[in-house]
Amino acid sequence: MARPRCPALTLPLPASFSLPFSSLSAKMAASIVSSDFLSKAGTMYLGERLWNKVSWGKEAKAGDAASRSIMKAFAWRAFAMVNTLIISIFFAKSVKVGK
Repeated sequence: MARPRCPALTLPLPASFSLPFSSLSAKMAASIVSSDFLSKAGTMYLGERLWNKVSWGKEAKAGDAASRSIMKAFAWRAFAMVNTLIISIFFAKSVKVGK
C-alpha cells in the first residue's frame, strides 16, 4: 500500500469541527466554534504575556527549556478543554449526551 504524500490530509477532522454538526443546528454549531475560537485567541494572547513574566524555565540564550514548554502546553490544553466545555454548555443549555 502506498503512503499518502501528505498524511495530515488523511486524518479525520478534529472533534471541535465534526461533533457539533452531528446533533446540533448549524447556527448553534457556528456559535460554539466562533466563540471558542475568539475566546481562545484572546486568552492565549494573555496567557503568553503572563508566561513571559514568569522566569521559571527560561534559559538566557536558548529560550525556553523543554520543561517550561511542556508545562505551557499542558496548561494550555487543560484550559482549552474547559473553555470548549463551558462554551458548549452555555450555547446548548444542556449537558445531556445522546438522544
